[in-house]
Amino acid sequence: MNHKKRAPTHCPFLIALVLAILQFGCHSRPALLTKNEEPFRFVFATDVHLQPDPLSVERFHQAIAAINGLAPKPQFVIMGGDLIENSYALDLESADRFYRICQDACMKFGMPVYHIIGNNEIIGWSKASRPSR
Repeated sequence: MNHKKRAPTHCPFLIALVLAILQFGCHSRPALLTKNEEPFRFVFATDVHLQPDPLSVERFHQAIAAINGLAPKPQFVIMGGDLIENSYALDLESADRFYRICQDACMKFGMPVYHIIGNNEIIGWSKASRPSR
C-alpha cells in the first residue's frame, strides 16, 4: 500500500470559510445587548492540522495575517482543536516539536488565543506511538 504524505488541500478552504463567516454570519444582534454592552467579535478557527513542513506553516501564517487584518479587529481567537496533524500517532518528542511550531505561530496573533483540544491532540493513542516496555 502506498502511504505518501500529501500537503493538506483543505487549508485555503478553511481560511476562506472562517473569513466568510466572520464577514457575513457573526454580527451581534443589538436586541440581545443591554444598554451598556458593546458588541464584540471573535474568530473561531479549527482543524489547522499544522505539520512541520514549510508549506503548512506558511499557510497558517497567512491565515493569522488575514485574521490580524480584519476590521473591526476581533477581541480574541478560539482555536477549536486539531491544531497539529495526527499527534495520536506520534511519539512524545515528535508531538512536542509539532506543538512548539504551532505555539510559535500562534504568538503572531495580535490578540489573545484560547485553545480547545481535539482528537488530534491526544498523544499516544495509537499503539505504534506508545513506548515499548
